[in-house]
Amino acid sequence: VLSTFVPSLFPDPAAVVGEWCELADSVVVAGFAPRGNRAANAALWAFTQLSPPLFDMSARDSLDQLDRRTAATQRALQDGMETVETTQYVFGEVSVNAGYRAP
Repeated sequence: VLSTFVPSLFPDPAAVVGEWCELADSVVVAGFAPRGNRAANAALWAFTQLSPPLFDMSARDSLDQLDRRTAATQRALQDGMETVETTQYVFGEVSVNAGYRAP
């Protein structure tokens, strides 16, 4: 399974990634890692503001919401796979997590 930025848009990304881990021997998830770069954070914040159906707009900090979802995605991948490798890109704003299980 290859996913680019999708799980962080679900209210329960851990459940989504957990299901993928049950189905596949390899799962790669690229996700946002907010809080690293001010310019990128501004762009991510604008994205969350322009996407109200995907984020709880009553929450004080939509970047915090995005950060929690990204962390939940990573935990689910670590729980569901034997090995997980993480690489950061774009000044640490993009995290690629690749999980593998022996076939």
